[in-house]
Amino acid sequence: MKKQLCLTLLTAGAVAVPVPSATADDKLSVHYMKYREHDDKVEVGDSVVALEKDFGVDYTLNADFGYDSVSGASPALQPVRPGSSLTSVDQQRFATATTKTAATLLGYDAGGAYTVRKTNLTDTRKSANFSLTMRDEKRHETTVGVSYSKEEDYVSRGISGQYLWYANAQKNRSYTVGGSWLHDTSDVFGTAYSRRYKDDLDIVNLEAGLSQILSPTSYMDLTLFGTISRGYLSNHYLTIVRRIDTNENGVIDLNERFLGADDRPREREAFGVTTRFVRQLSDTSVLQTTYRFYNDSWKIRSHTLDIDLSWDVFPELTLMPRYSYYSQSAASFFRDPEAADNSFNALEYGSSDLRLGDFDAHTWELGLSYHLQKDFSFDVSIADYQQSNDFNARWAVAGMTWKF
Repeated sequence: MKKQLCLTLLTAGAVAVPVPSATADDKLSVHYMKYREHDDKVEVGDSVVALEKDFGVDYTLNADFGYDSVSGASPALQPVRPGSSLTSVDQQRFATATTKTAATLLGYDAGGAYTVRKTNLTDTRKSANFSLTMRDEKRHETTVGVSYSKEEDYVSRGISGQYLWYANAQKNRSYTVGGSWLHDTSDVFGTAYSRRYKDDLDIVNLEAGLSQILSPTSYMDLTLFGTISRGYLSNHYLTIVRRIDTNENGVIDLNERFLGADDRPREREAFGVTTRFVRQLSDTSVLQTTYRFYNDSWKIRSHTLDIDLSWDVFPELTLMPRYSYYSQSAASFFRDPEAADNSFNALEYGSSDLRLGDFDAHTWELGLSYHLQKDFSFDVSIADYQQSNDFNARWAVAGMTWKF
């Protein structure tokens, strides 16, 4: 089960573009995150060990290793009556329906009654990411990376590259171009859950950016990005209801409503822009604001606004409050599973995934970092997330970082 997780953003205390030096510290960090959705839907434990190692001033290696455990229940539409109650006539009607659609049908209630139920799930994910940054005599940077993660039913492999160069010797302006390619393989359910087969997904991301130091206390950057996805983009754990005229009389009766698999287009193109402004408010505080616009071929359009503050209360203690607002429009093929009209015809794309719906979301987060010693620090954060469609979640992150 592929699931994205958010870790705390630790805002840096300086706004100038960092230039490697011979005295740069290597770092080793260990972090653990606990994530829980409301109503005991999904609970996640995420452990990450990360290493940053400099080899002189020209090379920096970053590596992180993760282990996630997922448990809980995923809500999805299910027949009110179990499949064992189907008569031979019902079974024949279901078989006929499968011949009248190219979509996958998973179940059937002869009375046309379907309700949202929680399906228990457990899974683990192991991941590894590596990147190497190389600097030339002008301190321009080339970064290459590889990634790998594996779950019981999902494998992801990726490569990435980025080039950063400075516009002048003062290094107050830089440009970046980069890209990545992900090749994912997912297990997918066949008709009536009778079998599983594998399907692939390829995702190509491209971006170009500009970074500019505006003054000794302010900094901004602008990034344009685009994404092209091809392959299996559906969620095989989710379901929808399809209307199929099995007797071809032009009328859809209650006994002609079937449980179908979540079915999304196999192509998705997206583009957007992200801009960030960082300002040092005082010797002890830094404010960062970020805006992101996103638009894709599924008719989803979103806006994200992040506000981050880093405040050194004492030399050893830093507070990091954060607020995020997110708003998006619904995908063209989305219908709320609880709506009165939540069904699709035999051929159209369809999804009842609330993450593809129309909603607003707010995230409040508070983090702190405490330097126990010069080379050893401890950080912790807690966050609360609320969507306007009654989806809520909370998470907490704790970890330690050593410099050596």
